[in-house]
Amino acid sequence: MAIRIRETANLQNEFDYVCESDDALDRDADGYAERMERFRDGTDSDLPLKDGQEPTIFKLKPIASQRTLSLLADLLTREGAATYYVQSCALGLVSAQNLDVDIKRTRVDGHMQVTDECINQLPGDVLIELGRAVVEHSNPKKS
Repeated sequence: MAIRIRETANLQNEFDYVCESDDALDRDADGYAERMERFRDGTDSDLPLKDGQEPTIFKLKPIASQRTLSLLADLLTREGAATYYVQSCALGLVSAQNLDVDIKRTRVDGHMQVTDECINQLPGDVLIELGRAVVEHSNPKKS
């Protein structure tokens, strides 16, 4: 079974993301690693899924503001990688499907971000993975 994700990310678009640790992913599927790599780089939108299972699909958005990216870079220097990625997740996480946590956003210091209450309900490894995805899409590779 595969799921089609609609569009690849750029600095203007929100994008769908499925965590590597999602139990719905069929890690025994033929070409799993290559398929996940193509999914991550936006060249293929099929995900290898276990029959009858639905993944948690996070809607993320890149951070387009250079000022915000600079503030995050300072946070990385002062607080370390984990805090940097959790804050990047808080800024970039928009919504989630198939998740028992209601994603709520609020304005903090002029930026819309996920509430601390929501962040505290998500596992740390998921926050870090989502934060990494936000950062990667916020700093697109130059061709």
